[in-house]
Amino acid sequence: MSERTADRLALAACLAALLLALALGVMHRIGSFNLETDFYNWYAPQAVGLLHGEPYTFRHNPPGYILLLTGATWLVGDPFTAGKVLTAFAAAGLGWVCYRLVRALFDPLVALGATVLLLLSLVQYSFRAGPDLIGALATVVPIWLVLRREPIAARDALLAGAVAGCAYLLRANTIFLVPGLGLALLVLPAGLALRERLRLPVLLLVGFLVLTVPWFAWNAARYGSPFAGTPQLQVALHFYAPNGDMYGEQMSLYEGKFHSLLDVLMYRPSRVIRMYLSDVFLDYPAALADQVVTFPAYLFLGAGLLVMLRRGGVRRMTWLLVTAFGYLLLGLVGFYPRYHLFVFPVLFLLVSYFLLSEEPGNAGAPASALGRLRWAACVVVLAGMGYAAASAVQKAFEREPRYLLRFATDLRRRSHPGDAMVSGKPHLAWVAGLRRIVPAQESPEAFLAHAPELGARYFTYSPVEATIYPALEALRDTAAVASRFTLLFRDPGSGTLVYEIRP
Repeated sequence: MSERTADRLALAACLAALLLALALGVMHRIGSFNLETDFYNWYAPQAVGLLHGEPYTFRHNPPGYILLLTGATWLVGDPFTAGKVLTAFAAAGLGWVCYRLVRALFDPLVALGATVLLLLSLVQYSFRAGPDLIGALATVVPIWLVLRREPIAARDALLAGAVAGCAYLLRANTIFLVPGLGLALLVLPAGLALRERLRLPVLLLVGFLVLTVPWFAWNAARYGSPFAGTPQLQVALHFYAPNGDMYGEQMSLYEGKFHSLLDVLMYRPSRVIRMYLSDVFLDYPAALADQVVTFPAYLFLGAGLLVMLRRGGVRRMTWLLVTAFGYLLLGLVGFYPRYHLFVFPVLFLLVSYFLLSEEPGNAGAPASALGRLRWAACVVVLAGMGYAAASAVQKAFEREPRYLLRFATDLRRRSHPGDAMVSGKPHLAWVAGLRRIVPAQESPEAFLAHAPELGARYFTYSPVEATIYPALEALRDTAAVASRFTLLFRDPGSGTLVYEIRP
């Protein structure tokens, strides 16, 4: 396959992915209880607040995504629509950057195969509102800038640092790009004097600081430290929460206990080491293979990695090592496939490299007996990936709580400005235009006793929310609370109940 043909096919695949994401986004009307919870909790309120001149108050992440969302909301008028559009373009952009990176290191056919597989895996994320795909795109772009050509140009190192700064402002865990790419820039250039070798990492750091120093200064002035935030609390939840905490709802319990990442790691180091090693070498690789690569593509992962290691190449190994560095950093938090989106291109590269590369020594090359079956294997892998993508999208729409939209319409009609709702999930309160009150972490009996003091007019119960906030169990039995609450809405399928408190 010629490079021009592969370029055209890859561009067509990325455009098709963009159109599909936009079409699915139109049908994605309210968002799920897992991926979009943070969007309604934090991102959308912060963006709307900025548009109204309010200060930025979100401490969990730097403000990069919220600033992007604010600009997009100003253009389209609705934060949820803006979030979906940003994600759709990020999915197509990630596919194109992946293609350019693989083409620079391998050949056009391998790059095209890896890109198509990657885009199929991204379908289930491409129509959601959230920062994950945008963060993954900003993570892969600096790697491409450093590895796309030899010798490495000074402007590429400077630009890679600036984009790495953008990635950090989107997701703080992308800080691994600075030491990872800095070491690569120190080692990769061949035949240069030490002074020239040191110049490239310095330019990378300068580009990074140009973008991030304003944020560090603002954070230090407001919170007393340039790195103030809550990453250590997320790590603490993973290692010390009694039953795990997939939603981060117990983060406040550790607020005054751990002030730095070192505090978390040294609290019970034996437990941390045991869990960490099990996570990064057993549990997370198995989850990535099963949930991301899927059957039968994951059958070729190990073979592709062995061939890759056998063939070597400094630039190729650099990509693997920098990605592995980021993967090891994410081992400190619970496993979420969307956190590992920047790892996806490497995984699908290994599959495509084994099946499509014609380099000598590859067991899948045309000259070998196994190579004659590669096109049949490619068809089977594409069919498996397509089926997995379609199933994931179908499940996403089945789990979307669209019934809340019916409730929200009536709530808007009967509510007044300033009315509040107690709910475990923020979706209904946001769509209905109500102020949300998070349920207290107390017993159901105490919750009912203090309910009037919360200043809320509406209360929401669902089995999903009650698993996070047990106090909501007090609202499960409609007969038991009939003297205090009026039942407004019921959804039999999900078990959701919406009450209005009696005067």
